[in-house]
Amino acid sequence: MRPVIRRALLMAGLVGLLGMGYARLAPALSPPRTLLGQTLEEFAARRGGLRKAAGQSLIILTSLYPDNDRLRYRPPNNMVYLTGVTEAGSSVVFFPDGDPNEVTCAAFVRRSPDEVKMETGLEAVFGTREFWPKVRASLEKCGTVYVEGPLTDTGPSRSLMARLREIRQDVDIRDVRPLLAPLRVRKSPGEIANLRAAIAATVAGFVRGARAIRPGATELAVEGEILAGFRHAGAAFEGFPCIVGSGPNSIILHHEPTARPMARGETVVVDIGAEVNYYTADLTRTFPVGGRFTPRARVLYQTVLDVQKACAERIVPGKTTWTELNRYAREQFRQSTLRAADSSGEMQTLDRFFSHSIGHYLGMDVHDVGSYGPIMPGSVITIEPGLYIASENIGIRIEDDYLITETSVERLSAPLASDIPSVERMVRR
Repeated sequence: MRPVIRRALLMAGLVGLLGMGYARLAPALSPPRTLLGQTLEEFAARRGGLRKAAGQSLIILTSLYPDNDRLRYRPPNNMVYLTGVTEAGSSVVFFPDGDPNEVTCAAFVRRSPDEVKMETGLEAVFGTREFWPKVRASLEKCGTVYVEGPLTDTGPSRSLMARLREIRQDVDIRDVRPLLAPLRVRKSPGEIANLRAAIAATVAGFVRGARAIRPGATELAVEGEILAGFRHAGAAFEGFPCIVGSGPNSIILHHEPTARPMARGETVVVDIGAEVNYYTADLTRTFPVGGRFTPRARVLYQTVLDVQKACAERIVPGKTTWTELNRYAREQFRQSTLRAADSSGEMQTLDRFFSHSIGHYLGMDVHDVGSYGPIMPGSVITIEPGLYIASENIGIRIEDDYLITETSVERLSAPLASDIPSVERMVRR
């Protein structure tokens, strides 16, 4: 080997050794561990919030198997929200301080406990066979238990409640949902990212569905294209059954798609939401069959769009209440110069044809949990004005998803246009 080459190799080896030394001295910079699009720290903070709200009580959350083999399993929202555990037949238990089991939170699963512990960062994970022995030991010291409500004979915890009462007759069983609702209203960064992803998948469904809207097409055919768009975009579930209503069906708020053929000039209300990592979007657009709104539908559509924009601008984070926003939306419709006939033929102001609330919270549930007082920063809501005029067989609804920040309102669904030219182009493509 030539001396020059030998010296070069020696220098390279020396640099490598020095680099290894520096690597040992430098702190390891690894990305935060994530699960379902959220950091493990986000899940841990939620568990801490629930533990604080419940005090020194026992909390038990369980997941049931589907009642019907034809149904796809979906884990309960609160268990996923707190732990990221999604396995059917699993349970999560929060133990009070000083519990004989010597843990504060544990999951009980059917697959490898070590794998689940690594994935979730939970303090303790056991096999399902250890669930009842540990719960029984805890019940000897603690007589208050929170479970998933409603606390009825048909509720999700009915079997659990019966067994708890067999073990301890004087057990005080309470509904955990009121404790979790305030936590779930304010969305963490990971939750907002999941909602953005769900909105993106929903937009993909709209693109495919709008192209299928034409004279003679059926509502079911449009739904099929929407669902295909969801799946191709990576959404395994839809957050709720698709609503596709054309012509006289467009005035039905929650219309299930049928084989009814569409006719040129009709409006088609499409209300859909893809679900990503157990978070759902909820968006509505109204399309014209044939690619162009009739003059009457056009002015009604623009009125609905104007009301939606006015409502979004009206919100003052932390101050505006849902009651105030509903009242404001109805007043905007009432002030319109347009009129429509009611079922008796009498001409009425448009507020008479706005038959639902202006919006709701959004998250893991399409109508997510939360107090209907002031609209608080950190929440995600929908704003969905609509008009349903039976005498004209015209239904129009426009719905978007909004993040309430500390100082403003951000339209998360901005990638899906709602102006008339854009909506018409979606159908004509």
